[in-house]
Amino acid sequence: MGLEKNTAGKWVVFAYGGPDHASAGLYITGDASNITANIRIDGGAANAIDDTNPTELEDGFYVFDVTATETNGDLLLICPESASSDVIVIGAPAVVHTVAPNFNALGIESDGDLTKVNTLHGHTAQTGDTYALANGSAGFVAIDTVVDSILTDTGTTLPATLTTIEGKVDTVDTVVDTILVDTADIQPKFVGITLLNEWLGALMGSQAADATALSEIAATGAGSGTYDEANESLEALRARGDAAWTTGGATGNEWQLVDTTIATLASQTSFTLTAGSADDDAYNKLTIVVEDASTSTQKCTGRIADYTGATKTVTLVEDPGIFTMAATDKVYIFAEKDSTVAGVGAIEWDIEVEDTGNNVLEGVSVWITTDAAGANVVAGTLVTDALGIVTFYLNAGTYYVWRYSANYTFATNPTTTTVA
Repeated sequence: MGLEKNTAGKWVVFAYGGPDHASAGLYITGDASNITANIRIDGGAANAIDDTNPTELEDGFYVFDVTATETNGDLLLICPESASSDVIVIGAPAVVHTVAPNFNALGIESDGDLTKVNTLHGHTAQTGDTYALANGSAGFVAIDTVVDSILTDTGTTLPATLTTIEGKVDTVDTVVDTILVDTADIQPKFVGITLLNEWLGALMGSQAADATALSEIAATGAGSGTYDEANESLEALRARGDAAWTTGGATGNEWQLVDTTIATLASQTSFTLTAGSADDDAYNKLTIVVEDASTSTQKCTGRIADYTGATKTVTLVEDPGIFTMAATDKVYIFAEKDSTVAGVGAIEWDIEVEDTGNNVLEGVSVWITTDAAGANVVAGTLVTDALGIVTFYLNAGTYYVWRYSANYTFATNPTTTTVA
C-alpha cells in the first residue's frame, strides 16, 4: 500500500473474531458502524480519523478515507478498533511510510524515458562525435591502467584457465568412452527386453505388466511358454502361503482338505464357507480349525456334525467356545488320521457319565467296543465335558461302554448301550 504525503487517500483495515468470539479466527462482516480508528503521524499523538466509520468491502475488509492533513508525515500508524465484543481490527498494513506527492503518477514510456522527464533542465547538450575527457590526461592514465590489466588477464590468466578446462573435458571424454564400452558389453545381455521395469514388476510383484513385457517373458520361458503374473510372480506365490505349498506337495500336509474363510455366520455352530465341496456330508466328522481374521494367534478346533454341499453350510457338534467366530475368519478342514476317534457311524450318540448319586462326572475317559472283553475298540478314547457327556458316531447296534477315571471307581464296567 502506498500513501502520498500530504495527499488524501484510502487505508484498508481487517476485522476478525477474537479467541472468545463465536467466529474465532474468522473474518467479521457487517461491523462497519462499530469500527473507528486513530492515526499517529511520525510517532505523535493519536488523532481520530475524520472518516468516523469505514466502508465495508468484503470478507472482513473495510476502508477509511484519509485526508491530506492525516497523511502529512513520513511515518503513519493506524490504530483501528471495534466496539463489538471480542472483534479484533488491524491495519492492512498497520504502518505506512509515505512517498512524495505524485510519485504514483510516474511511469516509463515505450522509449524507456520516465514519463514527464523527457526535457532535462540545467544541462549542456552534447553534439558531434568527440568529447572532452574528464580529468584530462589523468583520465587517460586511468583508462591505460585498466587496459593493461585486461591485456595481462587475456595473456596469462585466461589461457591457464582454458588449459584447466581442456584437461577436465579430456577426463570426461575418457569416462564417457569407458561407459560406452561397458554399455556395449551389457547391451547383448538384455536382448529381447524392451522395458526392464515392466519385466521386474511382472516377475517380482503381482501387478499387471504391459502386453509387450508379457510376450517377451513368455518367449523366454520354459514349458508352454506362458506366464501369468497374477499367479506366478514371487509376490503371488508368497501370498498363497501354505495353500501353494500344499498344492505342490512341499509340506506333506496331505490331510488339509480345505483352506477358505467363513462367508456367512448364523450361529457359533452353523456357518457357510466361501469355498468348499459341492458334495453333501463331504466333511462330516472331520476336524475344523477356525482362525480369527484380525488376530491369527486366536484359533479354535471343532468337529463337523453335518455338511450341506449346495450351500456350503457347516454344522458343528458344539461351539468350540474359545473366541467368538465371525465372517471372514480363516477356516481349515483336515482329514486327520485319527479323525475316527469319535467313530465312523452315521448316528450321533451321546454317552452321559454319572456317579451313583446321579452327579455328572467331568474328565472321564470313555471308549466303545463291540465285545464285552474290550478287544475290538471302534471309537474313543474321548473325555467327558463339564456336563459329563461325550459324543460318538456309531451305526445301529449294541455296544460296550468303557469308562475310566483316576478319581472315581465304577462299580459296573463296561455298560451296554443300544444305538438305534
